[in-house]
Amino acid sequence: MEYYIDGEFDAVYDHGTHVQCLVSIGIVAYANGKRQRSYYSLIRPRRFHRLSRVVQKMTQLQNEDIRRARSFAQVIQEAAQFIQSNSDKEYRLYSFGPDDARTLRSHAAFEAVTLPSAFEEIIDLQRILSRQVVWEKVIISPTLSLDDLKFVYGIEGAVIHNAFNDAVDLMRIHEAARNEKLLHKRVHTLWVQKEQHRQEVKQRNYEKMIKVLHERYGRYIGQERKICFYPDVIQQLLYMKDSLEGIHISEEGLYDADHFYPYETIQAYMCWEDQAILQVVLKLRIAERKMKVVCPLTYRNAAHFAGIWHMLEHNEKIASHD
Repeated sequence: MEYYIDGEFDAVYDHGTHVQCLVSIGIVAYANGKRQRSYYSLIRPRRFHRLSRVVQKMTQLQNEDIRRARSFAQVIQEAAQFIQSNSDKEYRLYSFGPDDARTLRSHAAFEAVTLPSAFEEIIDLQRILSRQVVWEKVIISPTLSLDDLKFVYGIEGAVIHNAFNDAVDLMRIHEAARNEKLLHKRVHTLWVQKEQHRQEVKQRNYEKMIKVLHERYGRYIGQERKICFYPDVIQQLLYMKDSLEGIHISEEGLYDADHFYPYETIQAYMCWEDQAILQVVLKLRIAERKMKVVCPLTYRNAAHFAGIWHMLEHNEKIASHD
């Protein structure tokens, strides 16, 4: 026998913190290629006052119905009996994503209830099912949603965020996956949608980074300062050695594919430029050889470059006072 479980939950405020608690639970029994029996119940968490607006809108559950529901202890014991009384010793309990199992445990701890042994092992199908949806040998996403999986398996109807209906959807998706009923045209459509979304997110993050970097470091643009290779400066350069393309950093000097250059033989300057992206340029002169290392700024290396700049500035001020 196989069981598919889903829960809807909301945060309950308790002594200055919020605890995720179940407000409904749905379980579907499956055997011999079809649904057998099902279980559904609302749950009244301890200290429950009202549903959050987001959960109420998403689930269409009503506050009064939750207030009239039975306690977590009563419902979870009944749900466990449903599982254990309708199966032999061997059964599997499936959920979608880690939240259901995590919330069962946290809710049980919150109410000082011993979680029945029927819920000791819950198999998360989200990653298992998601890994089977592949386009051109690449997994589209390791964590597809129920909506995504219903789409690629041709299971009609939107996910309505009801614990019973979501448990049924999970059962139907799992059955379709075992029967290899992926619709490949829809897999391609989903891949295109996800790839477009990834590019949009990447572009938004890039634009946000550009804005933040200009706000933090824009005042340096156009400035240039001679680099003195103090130990602290070398340490900062070592932190960003992967960002400095074309040269390699060591504690004793710089080197490329052919030569090693001790720091005392190098004349170096750093300047801040605003091109397509804010960047720091290292200008190096070693004997008659000139090198230019362009370093586009990121959140990580910008802090190190700023640290070097401030060290150099501080030492210049000390030298001028001397």
